[in-house]
Amino acid sequence: PNLFKHKEWKNMGENSKNFESFKVYILKCWNDNEIFYKIGKTFRGVESRFSGSLLPYDYTIIFTHDGEAGEIWDLEENLHKKFKEYSYKPNRFFAGFSECYNLTLPIEEII
Repeated sequence: PNLFKHKEWKNMGENSKNFESFKVYILKCWNDNEIFYKIGKTFRGVESRFSGSLLPYDYTIIFTHDGEAGEIWDLEENLHKKFKEYSYKPNRFFAGFSECYNLTLPIEEII
């Protein structure tokens, strides 16, 4: 793992007034034309991470897992590698759009 970025992310979280916990999340996202999953990490609440127009899709939280910063960093990285073949590029751009997967993602393996 990239330890510099990992430490930077950990420090950002620990120093954030919005810190809740370090967590990996899976969202099911949709609009009239698309449905897909997004896998990501945050140290805020998932709802506050995507407040306002930061995610131009409706979504529901499918899964969250809290843990230590390093565990969460590695878990997210491993999930992205493991399910790379299911990668999906949404039609609308947003921060994290490269962390999306089509609906054939074996979600049960994660949950």
